[in-house]
Amino acid sequence: MRSFSRYLYCALAAATATGSVHAVSDPPVTIVFQNGLDDYQGAVERRIGPGYPDRDGIEVTGQAEFYVDGGAGALNDSGFGHALLRFDDIVGANAIPAGSKILSAKLTVIQKTHGNAHSPDTITVFRLTRPFDSFSSATETPENPAPDFGEDGIVGDVDWAVGSFRPSNTTGTAAVVTADVTRAVQSWVDGSSPNNGVGVASELGFNGWSFNTSGGAQNVRPKLEVTYVAGSDVQYKHLQPGHEGYTGLTDLTLRTGVEGPSVIGRDAGNYGFDAPGTGTTDPDVPGLMRFEGPEFDAIISDRKIERATFRLYTTSTSSSQSGGPFTVHRLLVPFSETSKRADFEPDTGAMITAGQITPALGSFSDTSQFRIMDMDVTAAAKAWAAGEPNHGLYIASQTSDAWGVFSSGAYQTIGGVTTYYPERAPSLSIVSSPKLPVEITTPLAESRHIVGSPVTVQATATATAPATVTQVEFLVDGVSAGVDSDAPYTFTYPGDSLGNFVLTAKMTDSAGGEVLSEAVRISVVPTAGSGGLYFDGISDHELKLSTFTVETWFRREARGITTTTGTGGVTAIPLVTKGRNQTDNSTFDTNWFLGIRDSDGLLMGDFEAATGGANVPITGVTAVPYGQWNHAAMTYDGTNFRLYLNGKLERTIRNLVGPRADSVQHAAIATAMNSNGLSEGAFGGYMDEVRIWNVARTSEQIREKINAEVTSETGLVARWGMTEGAGTTITSSAPPALQGAFSGEPLWVSGAIFSNNALPTVFFTAPAEGSVFVHGEQVSIEVSATDPDGSVAKVEYYDNGVLAHTATSAPFYFPYSMLSGNRRFTAVITDNLGGTTTTDVGLLISGTLPAPTVQGLSAALIDGGDEELFEGVPAASPAPWNVVATGNAPLAFTSPGTVSGEIDVRINGTAVPSSSGVLLTTNVVLDGNTSALDNHAAPYVENDNYRVANWDNNGPGELQPITSPESSSFALGFFPYNRGWIGTTVNGDGTIPANAGALPNGVTVAKTAVGAYRIAGLPTDGNMIAVAAGRNSDDVATVRRSGTDFWEVLVRDNNQSAEDAPFTFLFIPEGTGSVLSGQIQNEAQVAGLNREAAMVGVHTRQSVQGYELTFGDGSLINPSNTALFITGDGGAGNGADNIYAYFANGNSFTVFSHDLPGLNGVFQAGGFRFLAVPLNPRAPGSEEVAVSVTKAFATEGVSGDDTLVFTVGRSGSTTADLNVNYTLGGTATAGSDYTVPS
Repeated sequence: MRSFSRYLYCALAAATATGSVHAVSDPPVTIVFQNGLDDYQGAVERRIGPGYPDRDGIEVTGQAEFYVDGGAGALNDSGFGHALLRFDDIVGANAIPAGSKILSAKLTVIQKTHGNAHSPDTITVFRLTRPFDSFSSATETPENPAPDFGEDGIVGDVDWAVGSFRPSNTTGTAAVVTADVTRAVQSWVDGSSPNNGVGVASELGFNGWSFNTSGGAQNVRPKLEVTYVAGSDVQYKHLQPGHEGYTGLTDLTLRTGVEGPSVIGRDAGNYGFDAPGTGTTDPDVPGLMRFEGPEFDAIISDRKIERATFRLYTTSTSSSQSGGPFTVHRLLVPFSETSKRADFEPDTGAMITAGQITPALGSFSDTSQFRIMDMDVTAAAKAWAAGEPNHGLYIASQTSDAWGVFSSGAYQTIGGVTTYYPERAPSLSIVSSPKLPVEITTPLAESRHIVGSPVTVQATATATAPATVTQVEFLVDGVSAGVDSDAPYTFTYPGDSLGNFVLTAKMTDSAGGEVLSEAVRISVVPTAGSGGLYFDGISDHELKLSTFTVETWFRREARGITTTTGTGGVTAIPLVTKGRNQTDNSTFDTNWFLGIRDSDGLLMGDFEAATGGANVPITGVTAVPYGQWNHAAMTYDGTNFRLYLNGKLERTIRNLVGPRADSVQHAAIATAMNSNGLSEGAFGGYMDEVRIWNVARTSEQIREKINAEVTSETGLVARWGMTEGAGTTITSSAPPALQGAFSGEPLWVSGAIFSNNALPTVFFTAPAEGSVFVHGEQVSIEVSATDPDGSVAKVEYYDNGVLAHTATSAPFYFPYSMLSGNRRFTAVITDNLGGTTTTDVGLLISGTLPAPTVQGLSAALIDGGDEELFEGVPAASPAPWNVVATGNAPLAFTSPGTVSGEIDVRINGTAVPSSSGVLLTTNVVLDGNTSALDNHAAPYVENDNYRVANWDNNGPGELQPITSPESSSFALGFFPYNRGWIGTTVNGDGTIPANAGALPNGVTVAKTAVGAYRIAGLPTDGNMIAVAAGRNSDDVATVRRSGTDFWEVLVRDNNQSAEDAPFTFLFIPEGTGSVLSGQIQNEAQVAGLNREAAMVGVHTRQSVQGYELTFGDGSLINPSNTALFITGDGGAGNGADNIYAYFANGNSFTVFSHDLPGLNGVFQAGGFRFLAVPLNPRAPGSEEVAVSVTKAFATEGVSGDDTLVFTVGRSGSTTADLNVNYTLGGTATAGSDYTVPS
């Protein structure tokens, strides 16, 4: 067993550090400029380009999109087009204070989704030196004889290339792309350059690209996001050859070949970083760069580094086409222009081990896709500021393809023509502030301390006269842990728990000022022992496997550091690995990878396919706890990729293409390495008993040996028990005795304890998977339960994750009373020694609910007569509420009252208790009065009886509509529980009110997020209608299916945001008769019909007025005798925040979908669910036959289209045959034209 090394702890602590607050500058502030955000309206966008004389010079700020084109390409062969963007008023009050130092500035735009402008070319962002306005263009016209920009567009009117976009060349993808414009914004903020904005040019290609402008929706408009530090003593310095006379950069590359000459940057103009191809032993070709000189010293000496950014510019030659990655390291040894490749170890991993460079500060990826590449090298600058020698930076290639960049000479010769680009030389930008007056002097940063040994923390502090130091408070991970009022200021930390800890000291002076020190990270590590290790990693080149099992015991103690397996792969904390991100579809692909996802602690696995190089990621379902021993296993058998945690199968995915078994990447424990031995990522905790097999072990085999130390067995190709107890290597006990060497000083600790208990086995035997039972039916659920080396103590059954039964004696079955909905069972077996196993494959059975009786429900159309309040007509008071249409007594709605905006709910003169059934409403337009189109008709309860509130949204155009009482029109339906209807009212917190109806046993409601409610235990093959509830409701409720097992109700406020608010829902089982139920999707497709609706036929079409629904031919079921209840479907289009209403259109229903907020009176497509209820339900005959046309047209001689289809249904008993009489007519001839049905 082992845990990670000192360096890993240090890197981890750095990743969790928090920012410091100090006296001489304010904390970093982030501000976003985007039209419409916080009342900002300063973004201006313009398009120029002679290739578009009809569009050159037009301002596009108010339009929805913007085209950039490289010219002579797919979009427009006649020429190019550039974009001009400017964010005005970004400096000053309520913006960035003048003189601030910019830590980062990011320009973000969002690609349009249409298909004719998705360039794959690099698009460069330049700082404009020329202003533009509403008349600027690049085309000479009689009206504009001297255009601001020449025929070449912005060329000649820009100076710095400050960033670049790489759009996604994918139709239909609203890709978000960003460019770093920090340097340009800094020049505008410090006043050294006027804010003329930036120019966006497709200078490297000829394809068109389109992005959203400030005329689009708020969330897709261009935005400028700036993080700055204010303060008079904050300094910014941009170090680049030629900029303000700077000459302090020494840069070169070391050629392949031990004695090859260096390529000096100032002479070459550009150079390439490279690594040898597969099978060669030649060293790689790295880059070495050192920024120095008085300018460097002035910004870094005795100062606190806020941020340091290293920038390289890609050349436009073919040598720049590598996709990377290229890693950047701090050099720990000196170099000069006479240095040779032989002065250094041959590869990056060896250089790290030899102490010539640090582990990577970061990596440049996708270098073939971006013109400008930035790297945060703050850690290196902080080291130099702390007194570490400045030997510069080292750029290493982790791929065999070259990447060409501009050197300090910054020129390029193409076709015999040499062009200089001084603005594209390598650069280093540093923001710094004065050192803090309080500093922790002991312990040293990145130091290790044995658990249980007290750690003395000491700080120095100096106040600015005449103030004096009052106290120094010590904090551990941001929490106060001690205070000292006398120098030397000290505190004793007990160090009684493992992990990484961040120490800070806060000085308080007599004037009340407070200053927080820089953070110091330390590690508390286990005591020495045997059988385990603290380590960085081990590696070998022998474990090349096409089928495999990888397993280990581990105990997580600290967060760890992630690595990645590349595009399409996983980002995880490594456990046992053979490879990481490098070059796709080559021998540099990952063979296998087992790790832990940082965000939630789930196990992750991955490999890259032998053909094509695609990643095959797999993720578990159970979070790995801290401080507990766990066993992880990963197998691949040529078809199925499986992941296990503690012997439980977490997930299986099918993939027929096996892993890259010829991968030359290194195997490692607790880290991941590439082919050069360069490690990335780190596990934080203990590890033990790492085993690698060349076969896929079965679940039973994994469980049999999970608690044992297996030294050698058939198929076991490597096993490290970590029992050496000392030294810097560990050796596999399985032949061929592979040895692993540590890249850092190992720490030997005590290992795991193994019980040798083989885990028991359990699997379901009855009933059959997918069986369907009626709610309440008795079902015997049975398993096979065995233990290979003992006896079975118990079997626990879990129903949808909840313990439902424990069987303690054979045959260990579960007598189950069937609940409704999909029921997913797992069984957990426990043996006599406490070992447990969970079924690998669960059991799914389903429970159906009986259909309700339609006879007994009540439906009506209610009208209060008010006109639209927005048009200036006040609400009538008293309100002339009228029951326009309803069923016959005793089920008729009566006496709605005269209260403006509210009605009493009475059936046959009697108030309706909320505990007796479900009340639904839907807006209806009657007699051409459209006031209902923007209303809320919400059921609520008063004195345990139902009422309905009717509220109008003001507008149109309001983003936060105000509601007022309005007596409009709506459909009203009551569905009584005593007739089998299912539903209830739900409070905003997800609970069910005491005066509401109870749900069937096993049906639950849970609030899962703001305004989101999951309903479990109901079948998902039926339908659901929901309405917002409450007297003051201004919300809308919509329904959607959540996966295969749940329904979900979403509640949104009339400002479109999610809101916790009450709602009422009704569930309609699929077999419900005498009503029509279904779903209309966004594009008017019909889906999810109940049997009745499918037989009658539901016909839809979409028009500017809405969705037109016709049931059958409309003669029997139409608005004159049927009420329609509607709910937006949050999973079928745009309806999640819409208000729905309907109106009669002859024998059809037209459903109007009205978008919130705004309510502009225009129909918006939005899928919905419906329930059509007869005003006077009738009882079906005891033996009634219904015939509907399922397919009404056929084409003679066309295979698959030559059959008419009729559907026949019946009511009553289905025991005896029932004759269906029919006649045939027409001019076709039986036999020759059609086959007579029989």
